Amino acid sequence: MKEVKVIGVKEQQHWNWLVGKLQQWATQGIIDRAQADRILMQRPQFQQKSSLLVRILIAFSALLFGLAVISFFAFNWQYMPKWLKLLVIYSSFIGAHAAALWYGRIPERKAITEFLHLLGTFLFGAGIMLITQVYHIVEHAPNGVFLWSLGALLMAYVLQSTPQMILFGVLAIVWQGMEVSFRTRQYWAILLIAAVTGLFALRKRHWFPAAIASVTTIVVTLMHLLHLHPDNNIAVALIGLGSLYIACGILIRRSFRTDCALPFEVPGYVLYFGVLAFLSFREALKEVMRQPIPPSASGYPFHSILTWAIIVFALLLWSFWCILFPGMLEKLRNLASWHTALVPVTFIVTLFVWLISGSLTDQKTLEHLMMAAFLAFNLLMLAHGLVLIISGTREGRIGTSFLGCIIFLFVVLARFADISSNLLVQSAAFALGGAFILFIALKTAKVKKPKEQT
Repeated sequence: MKEVKVIGVKEQQHWNWLVGKLQQWATQGIIDRAQADRILMQRPQFQQKSSLLVRILIAFSALLFGLAVISFFAFNWQYMPKWLKLLVIYSSFIGAHAAALWYGRIPERKAITEFLHLLGTFLFGAGIMLITQVYHIVEHAPNGVFLWSLGALLMAYVLQSTPQMILFGVLAIVWQGMEVSFRTRQYWAILLIAAVTGLFALRKRHWFPAAIASVTTIVVTLMHLLHLHPDNNIAVALIGLGSLYIACGILIRRSFRTDCALPFEVPGYVLYFGVLAFLSFREALKEVMRQPIPPSASGYPFHSILTWAIIVFALLLWSFWCILFPGMLEKLRNLASWHTALVPVTFIVTLFVWLISGSLTDQKTLEHLMMAAFLAFNLLMLAHGLVLIISGTREGRIGTSFLGCIIFLFVVLARFADISSNLLVQSAAFALGGAFILFIALKTAKVKKPKEQT
């Protein structure tokens, strides 16, 4: 008896294509019928994996059913005795998980099993809230959501369930959002969330769990940075966070799969270029640098632990990247590699500017530093744009060329607008910018990519 194999849609499509080709080749005499039969004997019995969209829909269905059960009992909740309330609370989520274990003995019932486990986790969270109401427990409100998230996390690892990990990610964001509203600094929670979601993604080796880890961690970090962080540290913290994510994406790309790196690289580059574009404006740079950075009790110019943690992790990752790949200097001969190499340079320049500006008291020296920083950030933006344009044009990658054009023209037009406010002159500049993009697009489209051998 053949072993039933769980496969994806693409592998099943490949076998279906091969079966048709084998019959065609046998008819044409390319291979004999015995060879075709021996190949077909290797075909496994398929048990198709449920698609990601189906599993997400199952999660929403479980949420709605959980709300339905809660609403049903809430209708007569005040008339129920305490023992009955506790019986309903415990039996609901335990019964849902028990039904999932019993029903999931048959592999074909995986979708319903996932639904029941999710329903049990939702009812577990509802039970936490109801028990606090039954016993009139007055406690720190976010602790209940934290306990609920731990239940979802446990089920995610026990069942290796991506929907359960999605639920944990949502609950972790809600939990930390509530803590921020209470003005609570829980920086350890960022490390906890990054560790547990990252380990799950490492075990799954799929882009969607990697996206859960990336989005959950960056949202929680940004909440702490934007609400509990001094304003004059925010730029260096954000560009450090973007640099950290880009470094993580590069290491993942080289160690695992390309699609698993994208959930880290995309938000990293968005943060990185967003802050760099902000710092390329003289007025914005002046607004950020004019306020001195208050020293901490230990004498450091940055009194935020979170800022220092981001800086240290980013520097360690980029150093590890250079050490792990000693042939980096040889790779820099390729122009496309300069785009990546500019990221740690920008991060170090930003860190240097903020460290120096925090210790300056002379206004004239501070203005000179601001002008030097203004020039440096604009040159770095132009360098990114030119590298992307040239490398994309050479290799025929229109997306890379387009991104480079956007960055390059952003700097040129922004600085041009600082010089002249004449609408006619600006009209000519926009026309030249459009002609430049058209030229790059046509030049990139003419490059013929080498065809993959089949």
